[in-house]
Amino acid sequence: MENKIKVLEKVISEKYAKFYELSKNILVSEMNECDNEIQSLVSIIVDIKNKSKIPELSTFNFRELRKSKGLTIEEVKLKTGILDSVISNIENNIVEKPSYNNIKLLLDLYFENES
Repeated sequence: MENKIKVLEKVISEKYAKFYELSKNILVSEMNECDNEIQSLVSIIVDIKNKSKIPELSTFNFRELRKSKGLTIEEVKLKTGILDSVISNIENNIVEKPSYNNIKLLLDLYFENES
């Protein structure tokens, strides 16, 4: 993930250099286009950084959350596409660092219709 961010930051630096060159010639439409590209790249970096921030997993009892929704592991598997063994490992805290996507899928399922 850090490599992706470094690559994006390098591209942003190049875009800023291009923006500066465009500003010398007062090419406004090209400057606006370049600025939009820079903002998009910055947004991507923010998204990547935000996705790496997972709440402290010990605050969630995934088994209790599943049971409170009246779901079996098999039903969770069917609704999320997560392997039953992975669900079980998450519930038993066997996985030290579960994937962000799996945790998000589980929390979205367990907390749907609560917002």
